Amino acid sequence: MKKCIKKNLYAAVDVMAVVTLLLLVAAIAKKDETLGKCFFGSLTVTGALGLAQMMFGHAKIENESGTVIHTKSEEGCDAVELSPGGARYDIDGVNTQGKVYKLSDGCHAVARKDGTVKVKSLTGKFVNSVMGGVLVKAPDSCWDELFKA
Repeated sequence: MKKCIKKNLYAAVDVMAVVTLLLLVAAIAKKDETLGKCFFGSLTVTGALGLAQMMFGHAKIENESGTVIHTKSEEGCDAVELSPGGARYDIDGVNTQGKVYKLSDGCHAVARKDGTVKVKSLTGKFVNSVMGGVLVKAPDSCWDELFKA
């Protein structure tokens, strides 16, 4: 499936989730059918944005660590250097200060000075906690170079 979204729609999902929750509370408190319909509409938009980011979104890493980090692309096995201040799309993994992270599809993250990788949105954090995170061993041989970087 071709990735075509470079924006972080997970951040939009965060905002829409708050709007959806507020509409739900208002619909229940006021017992208003129109607000209930708005809630379901908002829930649909929230789900569609999340699904679009997961399926069509480019994973992105920004290097704010102050040192060179290494990345593994979605379509390759090479560990590629990323200079401080740089950014790269379509990544699958990151090695920063000897710690390897898997980024799930569509997540936008930052490599920080302390060597950690922080996903930018709450929704992205949730998705990445289920389908990504710190790796202690290579999932397959294609990750070996990143682990050695």
